[in-house]
Amino acid sequence: MKLTKKSKFPRMRSSEKGVALIVTLAVLVLATMAAVAFFSRVTGNRLVEASRSSQIQSEQLVRSGVEHVIGKFVSNITSTNNSTAITVGNSTIYRPKTQRDMIPARDVSGLIATDAQFTNLILQSLNGTSTSDPAPSGRAITMTSWNAPMLLGGDGFINNSTVPTWVYLNRDGSTSSVPSDASIGRFAYNAYNLGGLLDINAFGHGGNFSATDAQTKGTPASAVLGALPGISATATKSNDSISWPPTWRIPGDWGNMTYDPASDSAEPLKYYMSSGWRVPLSENGTATQRFFANRQDLIRYAQANPSTFTINGTQIPALQYLTHWSRDIDLPTHEPPAGRPKVVNDLAAGGNDAYGMDDALNPSLLTVTKLGNTPSIKKRFPLPTLDGIDPSASRRSQRQSG
Repeated sequence: MKLTKKSKFPRMRSSEKGVALIVTLAVLVLATMAAVAFFSRVTGNRLVEASRSSQIQSEQLVRSGVEHVIGKFVSNITSTNNSTAITVGNSTIYRPKTQRDMIPARDVSGLIATDAQFTNLILQSLNGTSTSDPAPSGRAITMTSWNAPMLLGGDGFINNSTVPTWVYLNRDGSTSSVPSDASIGRFAYNAYNLGGLLDINAFGHGGNFSATDAQTKGTPASAVLGALPGISATATKSNDSISWPPTWRIPGDWGNMTYDPASDSAEPLKYYMSSGWRVPLSENGTATQRFFANRQDLIRYAQANPSTFTINGTQIPALQYLTHWSRDIDLPTHEPPAGRPKVVNDLAAGGNDAYGMDDALNPSLLTVTKLGNTPSIKKRFPLPTLDGIDPSASRRSQRQSG
């Protein structure tokens, strides 16, 4: 008789085997989910990092483009053909040789160089592949994009041969007009001169000025914006839809436009007459005007008010004369020109208390030196810095120096 060896492990019942199978399957499912989650996270992180890397490369390319344009302007300023270098102590100041040399030399497509509609355009990227030519991906920069700032007259860019061309950036930091194996990116640009445009946040009024008031310095409100080509000449302050500037931008009583220092009936005009011509209206340190914060605000407003603004296809002609910002409003000049406009009336006659004191209050900084014959003021600075010495100093400087 043969005896069977008894196992030291107890035999599992069928129900117990079923439970073990369920537990095993659950563990496999959890392990599979963890693995999928891990690889999904890795893949997601890779995509995020790739996007982040592309963003950084794009930002660096933009900076390179900006530095390229700035270099063009700096080269123009320091050229011996355009300026004379003056050394004062350790500082070098470049004095323009002629009045024409005070503004950047123009470098644009020859097809538009003499076209009055492109007066604001002063610099383009040239001599390369047109930005209107599609890339291998099929993408291109259209004339609509180049016209978007609305700083040109007429129809703006209407010919692909007049738009900017590509500048190719190489690995060694150099640029070229044609692509090569060393190219790592490309950029193109238009540069506009906004210095002569009217700052819509400080110019314009809703009433009428007398001839005497309109001639005095310090009155941006005297600008009759309705006289600009492309703005309705009948625009009044009675209705936002046909007024310019809009009534919401300049609150206050504009009914009496005669300047009277002792009266509050013409508060906006009183402010402009006494505070200088480059800053918007404010009272007690609180801005009472409403602002166009950027050019897109101005463009959207003009597009929404065709009864005030003439719209020519995709362009709004009046916007070539307007900007929301056109200068560093509180920076002194190094050497004011002798023939500059000066305060023409005293305070009682509608001018300000700097009458007859222009040269004393706004002298050439080159003549203000300290021990060792070095400039006391080496660079321009925001006038509100003076408020640390006297709370009203910056306001007086604005008023006295214009």
